[in-house]
Amino acid sequence: MSRSRARKVLPYVHGRVLDVGCGVGTIIEFLPRDTDYVGVDSVRNVVEKLLSIYPRVSAHVLDIQREVLSCREPFDAILAIALIEHLKRPLDFLDLYLPLLAPGGKIVVTTPTRLGDRVHHMLQVVGITDPGVSDVHHHIYRLHELVDLLEGRGLEVVASRRFQMGMNQIAVGRK
Repeated sequence: MSRSRARKVLPYVHGRVLDVGCGVGTIIEFLPRDTDYVGVDSVRNVVEKLLSIYPRVSAHVLDIQREVLSCREPFDAILAIALIEHLKRPLDFLDLYLPLLAPGGKIVVTTPTRLGDRVHHMLQVVGITDPGVSDVHHHIYRLHELVDLLEGRGLEVVASRRFQMGMNQIAVGRK
């Protein structure tokens, strides 16, 4: 995760944080030390790598489109960073995970824009970025579609904008 993306996400992150599709936990280095971080991802070796880098955090392997983390306390923030474009059923994901959000808590969603997706694909073709990542994008969202997804689930959208020269976008919904 770039510092630029982290700067867009961090203003909405505090307290207890659930990072869905956490990968190797790249956001962790940008979080305040007192953050209660929990990561979930569907790829076992990725979660194992996260735990080898950050042994003090909690991370779990789950099918994030079908399984939900069992937890006692709600989360103040749920992160879906570069995630929902990879999901076949993003509404199912929201229906599974939004109940874990505390009242007043925020879900932070970032995705590439259409421009960002095209540029990433071109960089793959010439061998600058890893092959195959954008090949598993099921849908490239327009910003208003992200807003509609969150509002359609009863959230108040408190922020939505493009960043990184129009290559990425963020939408933040409050419960």
